[in-house]
Amino acid sequence: MAYSRANPSPRYVELLHVYKDLHERGDKLNNIPAGNTFDGRSLRNHINTIGRAVETFGLRTILDYGCGKA
Repeated sequence: MAYSRANPSPRYVELLHVYKDLHERGDKLNNIPAGNTFDGRSLRNHINTIGRAVETFGLRTILDYGCGKA
């Protein structure tokens, strides 16, 4: 079966619900409140890679998929 945006895989749908719950309610297992989940701090680990991509490809904008809590 071919999966697409209109027909996502069952695993994708399952994970979507998991991440939505973590985003709204936090991580109960690890006692992390919702306000501290997906807060953007993990971006620091990728700054150099992103910077190299910007320079290498002459990027002027970067698409933000909205995966964090802006």
